[in-house]
Amino acid sequence: PPPPPPPPPPPTFSFTFLIKRSGPQSRGLGDVYKRQEGTRPPAEADFSLVDYVEIKVRDERHVLLRSENFKGTKCFVVESTPLSKNIKFGKKQSWINQANFIPLQVHYWNREGTLWKTLHIEWQEKFGFWFWKSALIENVLAGEKTLITTNDVRVNVGLDDRDFTRQGLEKQKHGF
Repeated sequence: PPPPPPPPPPPTFSFTFLIKRSGPQSRGLGDVYKRQEGTRPPAEADFSLVDYVEIKVRDERHVLLRSENFKGTKCFVVESTPLSKNIKFGKKQSWINQANFIPLQVHYWNREGTLWKTLHIEWQEKFGFWFWKSALIENVLAGEKTLITTNDVRVNVGLDDRDFTRQGLEKQKHGF
């Protein structure tokens, strides 16, 4: 008998982030509008940026553990423990590039103290902003991996302030 067919490739998702500057303290991020829960790609369901990346510094206790080289880059290794029970992980360790303070790797432990997820990030700088070139997220306990890549970054594409209103975003969502 012939061999079984190979498994289908994982689904590919294409999406657009609308980013707007909103003042000198914004670091160029401004207001970021998120999709509704039902339209999120599986990668974000496995590793929601809100749950793991967008946590405010003041919502965690931080301890500098050491300095070390990570893939030839001098890094600070910082352990962070959430101050709120609403954060999904028990603690994390981050390898932070000493030159630009960008995280290169993050390990997350669950509340029982077991390594749960790892995040490995490759960065690209375009137009004076840093973006993920790729991010590999692994759920160590489940044995699952998710790779997120950013292939096409555009800034200053002529968006107007009206494009960031609820009505403007609804237009984008429906392709008008």
